[in-house]
Amino acid sequence: MDRAMERKTMEIESRIRKGIVITGPKHVANAVGVHQSQISRWQTEPLMGFCSLMDSQIRKHK
Repeated sequence: MDRAMERKTMEIESRIRKGIVITGPKHVANAVGVHQSQISRWQTEPLMGFCSLMDSQIRKHK
């Protein structure tokens, strides 16, 4: 079960990273409301920071 969860997490991270590359860090930064350098950092580090930011953004707009 843990292995399946880990694999799914890696798939999701891969999709997000690919989407950032395709869309462009500048556009993603504008959409999320952060500086472009933060997006570049997310591309090289684990996406936990990104996930927590998205969670806070979603909660703010509810």
